[in-house]
Amino acid sequence: MTDLKTQADAAHKWWRTLGPIEIEGKTLPGDRAALARLRRCSSPVDAAMEPATAKLFKALGFSTRNDMHLGRAATLAAVLAHVRKEGGGKIALAIGAPPQGKPEDALLKPNRFRALMAARTDDEIMTSFRRVVAMLDRTANVRDLAKLILSWTDDGAGDKARTRFAFEYHGAGLFAPDIDATETTAPEKV
Repeated sequence: MTDLKTQADAAHKWWRTLGPIEIEGKTLPGDRAALARLRRCSSPVDAAMEPATAKLFKALGFSTRNDMHLGRAATLAAVLAHVRKEGGGKIALAIGAPPQGKPEDALLKPNRFRALMAARTDDEIMTSFRRVVAMLDRTANVRDLAKLILSWTDDGAGDKARTRFAFEYHGAGLFAPDIDATETTAPEKV
């Protein structure tokens, strides 16, 4: 199986091929129809029926023998279709409370945060992360979003990913248990 960073890079490359592409001063439209269909999908099952999702599934290096991987690729495709512009920082920092702010000051309010942290099914994950992308004005770090969605309920990495996300949301990413210092970023100023 491919590592998470490689999968996030593959998801980013897939996302870039669907959107408008600038080549030699000209803008090519990309695959706007695929993006529109993925945005209209009401569930990961709907997204799984799209040819663009099959391309993402293959790019992620998933095995065809695992239904969970198809659901996760479809969830990722349906969420990434809503991202219009590449953002810089970590998703959790962008939706969390500002430094020295109260939890109520967070872009993603505490009740929605709890719902996101409790999301376990592909439908719940898709709905929650689509809301996050909408709150970020459709501007998000595609690689970070891909890592989060792909690892959110992973048997080996899910608990660690959600814990790290929670610490970063609360502005305490440096103190997250078992965190690699090279992956930590300073809070963004919004």
